[in-house]
Amino acid sequence: TITIPWLLAHGTEDETVPVQEGRLLAAGVQAPGFEALFVEGARHGFGGTHPWSGPTPHTEILFGATMRFLSRHLA
Repeated sequence: TITIPWLLAHGTEDETVPVQEGRLLAAGVQAPGFEALFVEGARHGFGGTHPWSGPTPHTEILFGATMRFLSRHLA
């Protein structure tokens, strides 16, 4: 049982973990401060590459949501 705020981020086109798994997980979470983010069109790695070649539109959404989440819960 998780008792601290947490953010679930999932791409709707994830080829590794189907988005339905993320939606089922999100539907069952009862933790305070829980938030779910489903990024439309994002795959498993949100478009990131190795080595890092810079942000993608999907990572920009992910990074922005992460920063907003952290600013709300770490203030």
